[in-house]
Amino acid sequence: MKSAHCFQNLSPRLTQAMEAAVASSPAALALVDGEFRIHVASPSLGNLVGFSWEELLGRPYLDLFTEDQQLPMAERLRVPPDPQFFFPTRLVHRDGSTREVDGRCYRLDIPDEDWVVVILLDVTSERRLLRKLGGISLVASSLTYAGGLRATLDSVSQRVVETTDALAAAVMICDDLPEGDFRFRLGGTYGLPSEGLACIESALSNWKELDQLGIELPPVKARRTRQLEVFDNLGQRLQETEMVQLPESVQKLFCVARSQVWNCLAAVPILLAGRFLGTLNCYYSSASAPEAAELNYLQTLADLAGVALENARLLEE
Repeated sequence: MKSAHCFQNLSPRLTQAMEAAVASSPAALALVDGEFRIHVASPSLGNLVGFSWEELLGRPYLDLFTEDQQLPMAERLRVPPDPQFFFPTRLVHRDGSTREVDGRCYRLDIPDEDWVVVILLDVTSERRLLRKLGGISLVASSLTYAGGLRATLDSVSQRVVETTDALAAAVMICDDLPEGDFRFRLGGTYGLPSEGLACIESALSNWKELDQLGIELPPVKARRTRQLEVFDNLGQRLQETEMVQLPESVQKLFCVARSQVWNCLAAVPILLAGRFLGTLNCYYSSASAPEAAELNYLQTLADLAGVALENARLLEE
């Protein structure tokens, strides 16, 4: 990396000092002036926020952080905290996703110049893993309480939202009916709009009519395949759907879905000893669609939901 390419408007002494630091550091490093503008940007910082380091030069440094973190970060730049300790904060990627980082600030002791070096370490994966482990522990512990099935499944849905990038979640219970029919009912939810909850069961009850129209709702497909089903581009799919021919409850559900920012739905089957008990439905924006590791985690939570459903069945007997 040549210093002429990554340093901007620096004195020769400062350029020499920063060149070695940036070239050798895998951390997301930035040199910020008294007006909080970037004069040095390492490639690692560019990778975290989705910009090249050339694009970062001259930009307001605070714009790289989530809105709720900009004021605390400004205070740290004005009065850097003790560099012996990391502070947690969050960066926002240009695609809208966030990265969790630990940071340190160092004010450079150069007379008549106002510079702060900020070093950020990406800890997103580690933090997510800890939250997921905590989520599994909390869900598992909730199975031992006699708080009712709805409270337990509400807890499962809440842990999904708190420990993943999902915006909302719901557990749908599937009851088998005579002659090969079945019925879905809402078992637990978190983050879903009330107007959608009011019509979701009725909409799913029209699965036969929808099947004749060539439409298979995610929980229905997961029941058929016994596999995790991911439906992306929901916004486009809904816009292209002819609403007039649909049952009224399905029209209402689709209208609610159109008004949301969801663009991806993962329907995770809840299976126990080969029996299909329902689905764990998770709703994502286009910027945070689930990856393989997250889908595996969702399956773990769905398995715990299956334990809760089986416990409830045994208690009823």
